[in-house]
Amino acid sequence: MNSVTTFVTCFVMLTVGSPAFGLMKVRPLPKDVVLAIARDVYGGKQPSRLNVGTWSHVELDLNHDGKMDYVIAHEDPDYCGSGGCGFLIFVSSPKGYRSAYNGGNFYMECWASKVRSHGFSDLVFKGQSYGSDYLHLLRYDGRTYIEIKVRVEDNQQ
Repeated sequence: MNSVTTFVTCFVMLTVGSPAFGLMKVRPLPKDVVLAIARDVYGGKQPSRLNVGTWSHVELDLNHDGKMDYVIAHEDPDYCGSGGCGFLIFVSSPKGYRSAYNGGNFYMECWASKVRSHGFSDLVFKGQSYGSDYLHLLRYDGRTYIEIKVRVEDNQQ
């Protein structure tokens, strides 16, 4: 095992534990989340003109305020390509839902970490780039999630 593989293995074992969620499910998004997507991602475009109601997503409490937050696969033809679809994260706030992340091309499998940054759970996604597997760590910086990509080396000797 090389140092990168060892780091990634230890990182996953120490911070992730068992998945808080696995593959995303297609189901309707709440209206207040759809309105927030229309406002924050599409500049106020009418929600009825957006096909966001059945995008794949998971619900979890990232900021630990007792309200569900949403990690959403951005399944819009303008945001999907050969590398996959982008992701959105919308978190609850006193004024409603707001965007906390818009980017990345990850697989639809992710885990919530036991580690928190600025009170928000870190997220770990599987991903691939140019044939190499990666783990994408998303860490909250106090305003938004930022991405840290770690290459996963092959364990063969």
